[in-house]
Amino acid sequence: MASTQPTGVTPARSQETKNVAQAFEGLGTDDKLALLYYIYEKMGDSITPAAPTAADAEISPQLMQDFFNLSDDQQLAAMGEIVNREDTQVSRAYGALSENNQLLAFPRLVFTLPQ
Repeated sequence: MASTQPTGVTPARSQETKNVAQAFEGLGTDDKLALLYYIYEKMGDSITPAAPTAADAEISPQLMQDFFNLSDDQQLAAMGEIVNREDTQVSRAYGALSENNQLLAFPRLVFTLPQ
Protein backbone atom coordinates (compact mmCIF):
# COMPACT_ATOMS: atom_id res chain seq x y z
CA MET A 1 0.00 0.00 0.00
CA ALA A 2 1.40 3.38 -1.01
CA SER A 3 1.83 6.02 1.66
CA THR A 4 -0.33 9.13 1.47
CA GLN A 5 2.17 10.97 3.68
CA PRO A 6 3.88 13.87 1.81
CA THR A 7 7.56 13.28 1.14
CA GLY A 8 9.80 14.53 3.93
CA VAL A 9 7.00 14.74 6.50
CA THR A 10 7.28 12.50 9.55
CA PRO A 11 3.96 11.01 10.64
CA ALA A 12 2.62 12.56 13.85
CA ARG A 13 2.31 10.33 16.91
CA SER A 14 -1.05 11.48 18.26
CA GLN A 15 -4.13 13.31 17.06
CA GLU A 16 -3.21 16.25 19.27
CA THR A 17 0.22 16.45 17.61
CA LYS A 18 -1.42 16.21 14.19
CA ASN A 19 -3.74 19.08 15.12
CA VAL A 20 -0.84 21.26 16.28
CA ALA A 21 1.13 20.50 13.11
CA GLN A 22 -1.90 21.28 10.96
CA ALA A 23 -2.47 24.57 12.80
CA PHE A 24 1.20 25.50 12.31
CA GLU A 25 1.00 24.71 8.59
CA GLY A 26 -2.06 26.98 8.38
CA LEU A 27 -0.08 29.99 9.61
CA GLY A 28 1.40 32.53 7.26
CA THR A 29 5.16 32.68 6.80
CA ASP A 30 5.71 35.64 9.13
CA ASP A 31 3.57 34.03 11.83
CA LYS A 32 5.51 30.76 11.55
CA LEU A 33 8.82 32.60 11.91
CA ALA A 34 7.52 34.68 14.82
CA LEU A 35 6.24 31.58 16.62
CA LEU A 36 9.51 29.71 16.15
CA TYR A 37 11.48 32.74 17.34
CA TYR A 38 9.23 33.04 20.40
CA ILE A 39 9.57 29.33 21.20
CA TYR A 40 13.37 29.39 20.91
CA GLU A 41 13.57 32.60 22.92
CA LYS A 42 11.36 31.26 25.73
CA MET A 43 13.22 27.96 25.86
CA GLY A 44 16.52 29.82 26.12
CA ASP A 45 19.35 27.70 27.45
CA SER A 46 17.00 24.82 28.21
CA ILE A 47 17.05 23.78 24.57
CA THR A 48 19.85 21.51 23.50
CA PRO A 49 20.04 21.74 19.70
CA ALA A 50 21.68 18.33 19.39
CA ALA A 51 24.03 16.14 21.34
CA PRO A 52 27.61 17.11 20.45
CA THR A 53 28.30 13.71 18.92
CA ALA A 54 24.97 13.56 17.07
CA ALA A 55 25.55 16.65 14.96
CA ASP A 56 28.50 17.53 12.77
CA ALA A 57 29.23 21.22 13.29
CA GLU A 58 31.42 21.20 10.19
CA ILE A 59 28.53 20.34 7.86
CA SER A 60 26.52 23.54 8.20
CA PRO A 61 29.22 26.28 8.06
CA GLN A 62 28.79 26.89 4.34
CA LEU A 63 25.03 27.26 4.75
CA MET A 64 25.59 29.57 7.71
CA GLN A 65 28.22 31.64 5.89
CA ASP A 66 26.01 31.98 2.82
CA PHE A 67 23.08 32.95 5.05
CA PHE A 68 25.05 35.56 7.01
CA ASN A 69 26.25 37.14 3.77
CA LEU A 70 22.65 37.92 2.80
CA SER A 71 20.99 41.25 3.53
CA ASP A 72 18.44 41.37 6.36
CA ASP A 73 15.56 41.15 3.87
CA GLN A 74 17.19 38.23 2.07
CA GLN A 75 17.76 36.41 5.39
CA LEU A 76 14.10 36.82 6.29
CA ALA A 77 13.07 35.57 2.84
CA ALA A 78 15.43 32.59 3.16
CA MET A 79 13.96 31.64 6.54
CA GLY A 80 10.50 31.84 4.98
CA GLU A 81 11.66 29.50 2.23
CA ILE A 82 12.90 27.04 4.85
CA VAL A 83 9.74 27.04 7.00
CA ASN A 84 7.55 26.74 3.90
CA ARG A 85 9.80 24.03 2.43
CA GLU A 86 10.03 25.91 -0.86
CA ASP A 87 12.14 24.50 -3.67
CA THR A 88 14.96 27.05 -3.46
CA GLN A 89 18.72 26.75 -3.08
CA VAL A 90 18.78 27.72 0.60
CA SER A 91 15.81 25.53 1.49
CA ARG A 92 17.32 22.55 -0.33
CA ALA A 93 20.67 23.13 1.42
CA TYR A 94 18.93 23.21 4.81
CA GLY A 95 16.76 20.21 3.92
CA ALA A 96 19.84 18.21 2.92
CA LEU A 97 21.20 18.48 6.48
CA SER A 98 20.51 15.61 8.86
CA GLU A 99 17.78 16.27 11.41
CA ASN A 100 20.43 16.75 14.11
CA ASN A 101 22.30 19.26 11.98
CA GLN A 102 19.05 21.08 11.24
CA LEU A 103 18.53 21.34 15.01
CA LEU A 104 22.05 22.71 15.31
CA ALA A 105 21.64 25.27 12.51
CA PHE A 106 18.05 26.50 12.88
CA PRO A 107 18.38 28.39 16.20
CA ARG A 108 21.45 30.16 14.84
CA LEU A 109 19.45 31.24 11.81
CA VAL A 110 16.43 32.29 13.87
CA PHE A 111 18.41 34.53 16.21
CA THR A 112 20.15 36.34 13.36
CA LEU A 113 16.87 37.52 11.86
CA PRO A 114 16.29 41.26 11.92
CA GLN A 115 14.07 42.33 14.81
